[in-house]
Amino acid sequence: MLLLPQGVALLSPPLTISVDSTPLRLVSTLRIFGLFLHSNGKHTTLITELSNAVQLTMYLIRRIANHHQYMREHDLRHLIQAFVCSRFVYSLPYPFFSYTEEDQVNCLSHQAYKSALSLPTSTSMDRLLSMGVHNSLTKLTEAHHTAQLLCLSRTQPGHALLSTLKLSPLLLLRISLFILARVSSFLGIDPLSNIVHPEHHPSRRAARASALWRKFGRRPDVAYVDAPHFANTQPTPSQSPTTPPDLSSPPPSVLPSLSRQKASLSRNPNPRYTTTR
Repeated sequence: MLLLPQGVALLSPPLTISVDSTPLRLVSTLRIFGLFLHSNGKHTTLITELSNAVQLTMYLIRRIANHHQYMREHDLRHLIQAFVCSRFVYSLPYPFFSYTEEDQVNCLSHQAYKSALSLPTSTSMDRLLSMGVHNSLTKLTEAHHTAQLLCLSRTQPGHALLSTLKLSPLLLLRISLFILARVSSFLGIDPLSNIVHPEHHPSRRAARASALWRKFGRRPDVAYVDAPHFANTQPTPSQSPTTPPDLSSPPPSVLPSLSRQKASLSRNPNPRYTTTR
């Protein structure tokens, strides 16, 4: 792919590209996966494809919202995020848009969310933005850029790539150390469920936390620690096993979140430390 800068006059003689002595045909529109590029620097085809996707999603929402009464607004917003926002984030963060093209993309996003919220098409954009239910193209582009940097910052090849591009990683690279055999023999880690998303499975998370509280809550040799706070330091129990905590009622941080780890510190002569979530 070869793009000439905008405003540059046509080359004389015309540019010719060949592979194995076979000349390649010059095209005005090029598609790379879901990204359309024009030789004139505009993005008419890309915006048209996104407009068609938005119209199909709005038609789908109108059909299922009328026939399925159990569909709520947050479910419809999830459909918009799956069918519209994902398309935006997939192809829009990379090209450079003019102010007019950016406004067209934002209008498509507004139309989709108006359909999901059952708002009339004449609703003011300022009032829609004040609700805080969606983001503009600029916000989506910034979030996608940050997510890409975070993804590359977690691996050593990603750090090397960022260094080549003269970009600073957002995270320091962790160094993994092996656990000694005599230490790992005393560790028992229960299987962790992957169906405990904080937004999609709040009831399952609360039930899991209640079950752990019934099993470990009234034991004086149990300490509660917050695992994310000890990512780069040596974990320290927030409650000493020698000082029994107040177990008359479960702590408020246990029930709503399952990110709390319970480290069972046994006092037996042959202790076995168990970590469960």
